Amino acid sequence: MALVINKTTFAVIASGNTPDYSEDDWLINPDLSSVAGVEQKYWKVAGGQVVEMNTGEKAVVNAINSQLYIESVIINSITFGSKLITQFAAENVLLGITQAGMTSAVRQHMGEVIGALQTGSLYEAIANAKAVPSGNKDATFITDVRILSFVNKIESYLGITLSSTL
Repeated sequence: MALVINKTTFAVIASGNTPDYSEDDWLINPDLSSVAGVEQKYWKVAGGQVVEMNTGEKAVVNAINSQLYIESVIINSITFGSKLITQFAAENVLLGITQAGMTSAVRQHMGEVIGALQTGSLYEAIANAKAVPSGNKDATFITDVRILSFVNKIESYLGITLSSTL
């Protein structure tokens, strides 16, 4: 049994049966002393050995990880926004928006907020919700109470202080 490390993924198998691992893809019993204490994401294979990346290579890895993290945050924000839009729409249906003939008006009046939520721009959604003109509000579907509740849900998701007023 031997220590084997995948040359691409750096998967480590502490007790691998060497005949099961092709040396084209795996390092067999590599010397890891040059990467002792180095995060595995900064390892690379050079000259058949595992070595530490240089500063430029590390910067690329960090940029990729930053990009992936940012994409993950945006996807999560868009998903949250979509759920909030669905919840708002369902509440409006229950309040009788269709029967009142207000669907188009509410959609238009809340368009900036909805657009911000659809793109994961949650801080912009808060700002847009707080800026809904009083002329766009009504007694049932777009009220200060509902907008503040909407804003507070976004603030809670973001982990920021909840607004007490618009």
